[in-house]
Amino acid sequence: MSEVLGALFALLVGMMYLPKIQSGIATERHVMTDVTTAQQQQQWVSAVSSYVSQNNATLLATVTTTPTPISVAAVKAANVGLPVGFTGTNPFNQTWAAAVTQPSVGNLQVLIYATGGTPINDQELGSIARAAMGVGGMIPTNNSGVYPGGAATAYGAFGAWQIPTASYGVAGGSPASLLTFNKGTLTSNYLYRNAVPGQPQLNTMSTNLSMGGNTITNAQQIQLAVGNGVQVGSTYYYGDSTNSAIRQNGTLYIQNQAGTAPASLNAGNTTTQSLTANGNAFAAGSIQSGGRMTTGEYLQVNGFASAGSWCPSNGLVGRDGTGLLLFCQSGVWKPAGGGGSAVAYCKSTSCGITLPSGGTWDISGVSYAQQAAWNGAAFWINGALVDTNVDWGDQEGTGYGIMTGTYQITVGGPTYIPAWTSWSSAWGDYTITLHATKE
Repeated sequence: MSEVLGALFALLVGMMYLPKIQSGIATERHVMTDVTTAQQQQQWVSAVSSYVSQNNATLLATVTTTPTPISVAAVKAANVGLPVGFTGTNPFNQTWAAAVTQPSVGNLQVLIYATGGTPINDQELGSIARAAMGVGGMIPTNNSGVYPGGAATAYGAFGAWQIPTASYGVAGGSPASLLTFNKGTLTSNYLYRNAVPGQPQLNTMSTNLSMGGNTITNAQQIQLAVGNGVQVGSTYYYGDSTNSAIRQNGTLYIQNQAGTAPASLNAGNTTTQSLTANGNAFAAGSIQSGGRMTTGEYLQVNGFASAGSWCPSNGLVGRDGTGLLLFCQSGVWKPAGGGGSAVAYCKSTSCGITLPSGGTWDISGVSYAQQAAWNGAAFWINGALVDTNVDWGDQEGTGYGIMTGTYQITVGGPTYIPAWTSWSSAWGDYTITLHATKE
């Protein structure tokens, strides 16, 4: 009795797990079917490719833009590598087929597909295409709702290529592949991920590439043909063998990566129409201006020079240790104001003149008396006697007296120079005029 109960219990447990086992078996069967179909597709594609290459001249001479069928029997007869056991029928009881066209002179295009049998749903066609790798593709039924045109278009795996199927008379639910030949050489319309020795065209785009809003990452280098550029929004980055340009509608900003603040710009020679700096401007070398330089504040001159010493270029401006400006004139540093002048006029027997800057000054003076005596007079500039007059004029006061003289002095900065006269037995108006010129 216990043996019977044990057997019944084991049977009940087995029945509980039977659906899961059956589901696993069905899934595995699906996978095996898809893989087998993909392997057959690869074999058929390889054989058709060899067949077209072998018969390239004949096909180029006879094929037009209307599809020309290539049968399994013809490929088998050509002995181009189909396995001996290849029946031409896939696990869905579909028959492998191919058709070739010549869309332009010297170029052949082959669409590979399957006919008859049980249509394969879109999801399973996708699995087969992925398993077939580079040659995979499909003609959908659109049971998935992803392909609105249904069987009107054949697609490569991951959207690698598309081709209308109207002239081929095919139905949906079939695997598909696309081969292209240029003068007998297989080129294919899909882009290979890896290099194929001797076939650089397999890694070459022959039409515009749309990334569909996706990102290109980890590119070592992006190289454009000379005279082309990169467009970002309305901004165009152009370059040729000599120059490059940024063409834009608005302002060019150099910012940090976050775009929240300005960033540094390190450049060689720069030519601009105008330059506005809201902060400091620093130049480690020279600054040259073809026009006027204006400052709204002070001008700080830090170039040190010594008055009377040699200087390399006329027109240079420097300063001495006290801050006095010096100019390079005739190869010699001279105090600022060289070539300047000063004038003083006094209606008195004494006067003075202020020399506005350091340097060597020549002072000339004139002392005049409307009425002067006959006993003589003297004229001093800065304590130096520069002229005298004796026994001239008349006692009645109808004459006048005049004295002139010069005086030279070197000063280190603004300096006041006094002058005075001494008249004896004179009356009336007195004047002193002083004129100073800087060497």
